[in-house]
Amino acid sequence: MVFDKLGRFAGKIAKGAGGGELEVIKWPEHLDPESYVAWRYPKTDIKMGSVVIVDEGQKALFFRDGKLMGVLDSGRHVLDTQNVPFLHGLVSELYGETIFKASIVFVNLRQYMASIADRQYVDYIGVSIVYKITYYFKVDESKLELFYVRLMGADSELTKDDIARKIAPFIKRSIVELLAEYATEQARQGRIVQNLIDFTQLLSEFGETSKASIARRVNEQFGIQIVDIQVEQIDVAPEDKQILQMSGPRAFAAMYQRDWTGREKIAESLSKSPSAGVVAPFMMFPWMMYPPMPPQQPPPQQPYQARPPQGQPAQQAPYQPPPGYPVAASPYQPPQTPQAQMARCPYCGREIPLFAPVCPHCARPIRWCPDGRPVREDQQC
Repeated sequence: MVFDKLGRFAGKIAKGAGGGELEVIKWPEHLDPESYVAWRYPKTDIKMGSVVIVDEGQKALFFRDGKLMGVLDSGRHVLDTQNVPFLHGLVSELYGETIFKASIVFVNLRQYMASIADRQYVDYIGVSIVYKITYYFKVDESKLELFYVRLMGADSELTKDDIARKIAPFIKRSIVELLAEYATEQARQGRIVQNLIDFTQLLSEFGETSKASIARRVNEQFGIQIVDIQVEQIDVAPEDKQILQMSGPRAFAAMYQRDWTGREKIAESLSKSPSAGVVAPFMMFPWMMYPPMPPQQPPPQQPYQARPPQGQPAQQAPYQPPPGYPVAASPYQPPQTPQAQMARCPYCGREIPLFAPVCPHCARPIRWCPDGRPVREDQQC
């Protein structure tokens, strides 16, 4: 009789409230945890009393309408309101059975490796850099909901390559922005970078100091924790090394002789970025570190002389016809020469091409007004 009671008790455990077989929900064996980071259970109607098995180093996330309802740690869990309290808000009745509606996502918290090798044109500095980094990442346990919203979404599974592909554009953009910030800060501290050796040293220092900032940005944006970053290469592009070996206006002249796309990039960076017009001259032309020239004062006006001194005849003003009176045209008209497509630099006074972002003679940044008039950076149109 005792064995009969144990058999009936075991039968109740193996069957759900409606007499159906209970579900065992766990990570599928055919997905290698070394490559797959997250996996979604295909069903959303889960029977009450089903079992969820969470492996070591995993988390089981319960979502409903994109909102995280609860998390299960590693172990064997029977899904009922007593063992899993957060199921109270998910329980419903369907077809005579007690179920709860939720999306179950398994997430591995182990560490993965990825790498990025790219070449990028840095508008703020005017050169292209090449770099290769290798980084180790894992899902941040404290930001599981952010990870699900930004990276998982509606996907049924997520691999480490999927994550690396999604966050790679953000990392590349962060490298360029952080490099501009670092170069600006170094220039404000009085650092002079005037040749290729100095610039290479600056890139090397930036590669070491920017690791924490890149990791912080990725964590805030995607809920991914970057454990370590190894900068294997960061250098100036080969065709730009020759330009950086020059100095002053020669470097700008070489840059200005590039294809028109390159000049458009420089002009665009000067117009859009508030610090672009500061970084480029500081990096390539160290004498720009001196304080800006004071604004030019207009020449003093000559005092008006009401009448000539005694004994001197008064000079008659030239005859001016009254307004509207017809005036005969002069028989001789000097030839009208076409206006040259040039302007004068507001700093050195030499002729410059129209809408040039920087003076090719003194290498100072120029602001162009809507009427086509060049002014200094510290002046308003």
